[in-house]
Amino acid sequence: MAVEPLPVALIPEALSGDGPVRDLPGLTQADPRHAAEPRARLAAIGFQAMNPRWDGSLCLPGGVTHWIGVSAGETVYLQGSVSLAMAQGLGGGADVSAEALAATLSRPERLAVALRSATLAGDGAAVTGALLGADLAAMKPMWLGQEVAVIGSGAPVAAMRQALEAQGVMVTLVSDDAACQRGFEVLGATFGAARHAP
Repeated sequence: MAVEPLPVALIPEALSGDGPVRDLPGLTQADPRHAAEPRARLAAIGFQAMNPRWDGSLCLPGGVTHWIGVSAGETVYLQGSVSLAMAQGLGGGADVSAEALAATLSRPERLAVALRSATLAGDGAAVTGALLGADLAAMKPMWLGQEVAVIGSGAPVAAMRQALEAQGVMVTLVSDDAACQRGFEVLGATFGAARHAP
């Protein structure tokens, strides 16, 4: 998979490959090390096209949650985590315990203890809350005082939205299908028939 290092324009100068179907490069960052696959970049392109004056952080929750910092049409920062994948593996879900979230947001070093307690109790909301609390503590520069858009659907988006709104963050929600469709339209207008095949 072709990738482009940050900082870089959301819309690339060229697509990779030959023929009628060409690939949208992914994104990569050395420190902290992270990479976002082409579909995440496609969604970011689509969101930016829907909101052309928007600067802030895009959050794409899932097995790997991508945080993408966007400013003036450029991707300026990447951060990622596997907290939601861990939550699913430990019995968590879309519900978020506000108490567990607050506890690990303020003291992320207590995460392992909080998870053991939550799993023994069979409390899926506490599992998800504890993991997202530690996650948001690590990601604080991405959401504190920032415009935040959450792109996606289903339980991961519901959990992340609940966690962010508990911190007073105003969240803009966009479905990943809508964002990616708009991204394809932008690439089609920019590169003709060329497109990224996810």
